[in-house]
Amino acid sequence: MKIIYRPAGSMMSLDEALSQSKEFNTMEDFLDFLVDYHENAFAREDLVFSYYDYDKRIDWHTYLVGTKRYDDKDYMKMYNCPQAIAYFTFKYDK
Repeated sequence: MKIIYRPAGSMMSLDEALSQSKEFNTMEDFLDFLVDYHENAFAREDLVFSYYDYDKRIDWHTYLVGTKRYDDKDYMKMYNCPQAIAYFTFKYDK
């Protein structure tokens, strides 16, 4: 099984997000990437995962990654509702 990531961003088209997709062999590797990619703006413990929807455009059962806090170096933002930072899906070997 692989985990396929794509970034979340309101200013990004689906094609742009898919061009930035990455594959991971383990959830541990995926979580390490998220924390590093966002320059330690949050910890693993801040992340929340939930099923989002089936996206027939790309044949993904899409899951959402959200965070409950985000430190942008100028101001620590805390959220009552987790904010989306990424999408992912699982790809199973055949």
